[in-house]
Amino acid sequence: MLSIDEALALLLAGVSDAPVPRIEHVLLADAVGRVLAEDVVADVPLPRFDFSAMDGYAFADGAAERAASGGLPLDVEGAREVWAGGAGGSLAPRTACRIFTGAPTPEGTVSVVPDEEATREGDLLRIARMPSAGQHIRRRGEDIAVGAVALRRGTRLAAASVGLLAALDRDRVHIAARPRVVVLTTGDELRGAGEAPRAGSIPDANGPMLRALACAVGATAWSPAAIADDVESVRRALRAALADADVVLTAGGVSSGGRDVVRDALTAEGARFDVVGVAMKPGKPVAFGRIAATHVVALPGNPSAAFVAFALFAAPLLRALQGDARPTPPRLR
Repeated sequence: MLSIDEALALLLAGVSDAPVPRIEHVLLADAVGRVLAEDVVADVPLPRFDFSAMDGYAFADGAAERAASGGLPLDVEGAREVWAGGAGGSLAPRTACRIFTGAPTPEGTVSVVPDEEATREGDLLRIARMPSAGQHIRRRGEDIAVGAVALRRGTRLAAASVGLLAALDRDRVHIAARPRVVVLTTGDELRGAGEAPRAGSIPDANGPMLRALACAVGATAWSPAAIADDVESVRRALRAALADADVVLTAGGVSSGGRDVVRDALTAEGARFDVVGVAMKPGKPVAFGRIAATHVVALPGNPSAAFVAFALFAAPLLRALQGDARPTPPRLR
């Protein structure tokens, strides 16, 4: 019986010979949680221009020395203010001007002195200490230069990534299409949650849970009603699922009980299994393989075992089918 790591390696190896993920070109607002299908190369710098990181004063060459000694007369540039969204213009040597956070620094600015480090005394601007060159100036392209790769293909887009794409003036992006998942649950005892109970019946917990888990990792998922415990019923459901699924998840019927018929049905439909049984608890009976180009993951019927097996195998498979560069979760000891 294989270990978890051995089984997972076999499962993910089966993705490498699969077709390239389908690609969609979507609006940025629809890209959250999806996987990039392209390298995003910056065609604009970030920041776009030099700007002030503080409210204060922009100093040209020689102006700080004047302000630190006798004081800088403000009648030179004192009436001028540069705001965010305005034009920076230029500063003459030995002059300064009022500037605000986010405003483009005028040409000739060598440093910005924040308000709290400057004092206005009548028509004079004074500072207690000399600023360093470039102080409080965010330089054009210091975050990302033109031509740099801002985000790599295979990145799953979180909120920060979406913000970065917007800052790069991208309103659309190429992403991997969602894998299509069909969830098949089996058991004569199962009924839909909320349906009228019958003797010996229980609600199907696996179907809704597995659909939710699949959607949480970026797939689309649907399922028919629970299937009876006979081979022909399972085969019919499988054939219908295979017509439109990238991945078929089954829950139940994969152990060695007398009415565990799912593995027989899968084999009858042409399944080639890479793994049957993994040295783990819960979830030991898990099996997976392929029917033609469709991946099949057969999960145990116990909901907690199905949950664990999904997390360890089905979730990495679905991430890999989207081209996710990190299909397996990080491990913590």
